Formats: sequence, C-alpha cells, structure tokens
Amino acid sequence: MAPNLKLIGITGILIALSKWFLDTSNPVHVWLVRGGFLASQCFLYALLFYLFYKAKCTKEIGTVKVEKEESFEQTIAETKLLSVADYDQSICREELQRIAIGSAVTLFLHWKWDLYPPLIIQAVNQPYALLFSPLAKIYLFHQRAWGKLRRPWTHNNALTVDSQWKRWNATINSAISGDDAKQTQKASKGKEKAKKGSTKKKQ
Repeated sequence: MAPNLKLIGITGILIALSKWFLDTSNPVHVWLVRGGFLASQCFLYALLFYLFYKAKCTKEIGTVKVEKEESFEQTIAETKLLSVADYDQSICREELQRIAIGSAVTLFLHWKWDLYPPLIIQAVNQPYALLFSPLAKIYLFHQRAWGKLRRPWTHNNALTVDSQWKRWNATINSAISGDDAKQTQKASKGKEKAKKGSTKKKQ
C-alpha cells in the first residue's frame, strides 16, 4: 500500500502532543493512556467480528480474481477466483493480522521500555485505518462496491506479515526520528550534485 500521508501526519501530531502534555509520573495520565488503548482494542475486535459476520452473510453474487505475489521476500505467482463472501472474509483475516501485529509490537515496546506514545498512536491510528477501509465503507456505512470500492482492493492484496511489520516499523520510526525525511533530503541533494557534475563534464 502506498504510504498513508494522513496517518503519518496524525502520528506526528500524537507524538508531539504526548511529549508536551503526557506526564508519566502522574498515575491518572498513565491509566488514561492504557485505558484508551484497551478500549480501542475492544472496539477494533468487536468491529472486525461484525464485519466478518456481515461478509459471511452477504448476498452479493459474483467472483473476485485475486492475485498474490508477495510472501516473505519470495515472489509466488498465484491467481484465485473467490466468491464475494470468501474474498471479504479473507480481507477481514488480513485486517485482523495487521491489527494483531501492531498491537503486539506496541505492547512489547510499552512493557520493555515503558513507552507511552506507541499506545496513543495505535489507539487512534488503528480505528482510523479500519473505519476508512473498504470493508467498513461497504458493511458499516453501506456504500456500494463501485469505483474505488470495486473488488479486488489492490492495496490489501499484499498485506502479509512481513510487509505489515515493515510498514508499521517504518511509519513509527520516521515519525519519531524524522530519518525518512532526512534520507529523502540527502537523496535529493545527491541527485542535484550528480546532475551538476555531469553538466560540468559535458561543458
């Protein structure tokens, strides 16, 4: 999936707010953050269960051609024809996988290094991503599966454990350290220098 600029922006804002206002020595702040994360997780899994149930009971007919190519750095060409119900249920499982990975990493960071920003980030970003997913738009907000919502949803086809780990890790690291932006600036400067050097050689 292409980088979600909105989620990256929200992540940066949440990190800044946590640094300015969060007092980890205050038990009220600590339990508000933990309680918010727990409430977010309960909401996510309840919503996923509802979406899976709706997908299983859908009366929409037709088949969806699914192509999967990425699996732990190995390219495996595979094409399947799935019913709409089976396809949507498989996307529910992928969403569950994505959320479970993010939650597990977040809890590990909090347990190991007592970090609170990841709890805040995931408490907001995970529900946001799920509520704006094609599944929620179709089964929760009752939008028709036309246009951008037409199956297959290509941005979901590559949601493997490996790719989700890399995306989650890259998003958090770039938001916290700004390394991604610095690397982009360095790369652009390098390209400019290379262009200037080639121009001088031609002259």
